[in-house]
Amino acid sequence: MPAGSTITYTVVANLGASAVGTLVNTATVTAPVGVTDPVPGNNSATDTDTITATPTADLAITKTDGSATYTPGSAVTYTIVASNAGPAAVIGATVADTLPAVITGANWTCVGAGGGTCPASGSGNINAGVNLPAGASVTFTLTGNISSSAVGNLVNTATVTAPVGVVDPNPGNNSATDTDAPTAVAGLAITKTDGSATYTPGGTGTYTITVTNNGPSNANSLSVTDNLPAGVTLAGNATCAATGAATCGTLTGANGGTVFAATGATLVAGPGNRLVFTLPVQFAVSMATNPLVNTATASDPAAASVASASDSNALLQKPTNPIPAVNRWALSLLALLVVLGFRRHAAAARRFRVR
Repeated sequence: MPAGSTITYTVVANLGASAVGTLVNTATVTAPVGVTDPVPGNNSATDTDTITATPTADLAITKTDGSATYTPGSAVTYTIVASNAGPAAVIGATVADTLPAVITGANWTCVGAGGGTCPASGSGNINAGVNLPAGASVTFTLTGNISSSAVGNLVNTATVTAPVGVVDPNPGNNSATDTDAPTAVAGLAITKTDGSATYTPGGTGTYTITVTNNGPSNANSLSVTDNLPAGVTLAGNATCAATGAATCGTLTGANGGTVFAATGATLVAGPGNRLVFTLPVQFAVSMATNPLVNTATASDPAAASVASASDSNALLQKPTNPIPAVNRWALSLLALLVVLGFRRHAAAARRFRVR
């Protein structure tokens, strides 16, 4: 540099999307060895700029459980992905998911990609701070159990919110909702017995029908039917006993009838819950069916479940023409007279031979 000369450098660069605070940049000029600079105080210059533009970042979130339906009483897994399309990095965004009341026992994990960071795990609702550089994402995986009594659509919404000081130009993609329609599946089971392997025409018996529900879903509109075989009639009104979380519904089946039914019954899934129906019956004197088979059916169309059970009895026939007691005495007397007469005849014959 000759005396009185100047050199001008022009530097063009991009400001990082994550820049915050004040931008300070210093340049220096240094004399070579052997040259003395009598005024070293002007050998450096600093440019200081205050950031006045608001950082902008397009945050977005998606959520799905991979199904359009759900089964009450089953498990569910949601995948929630929050991302940042930039241009600015976001430190301290919030991902939130308040679960519906029918989802219990929830646990979640989270992993980041592209520089995104988040808490590794948690339980219950999600309310987590995340860091999302431009182009980064975080993925939450949440699992929980759906109540067996859940009804109606299952609606669950997750959101991502930018921190104070960051503008999101597209807030419409900051929430995501997963909606599933219910598909109940109950596991109905039924047994039926009259406690005997045989039946007697003209006799009576008592059928016991027991209904249980192995789940996973509750049976909220349960029907139980028993169309009695020909010759079998109810010898009294049908009754019901509910144990645990169950209701009997409306019973049809009066003394002298041939059809039993229970409608509108409910049976919560799980052990200890049952319905026990009792049917006293009369067998017609003229019956000759062998074997006698009687079938009961339990169903709930809304819970996609049907079960049936049968009781089989062999015919135990009474004597066709039983001899009345008075006739038995008469026959005994006749037999005695025949014996006495035979003895007298035999004695007379012996006397005749002697003569």
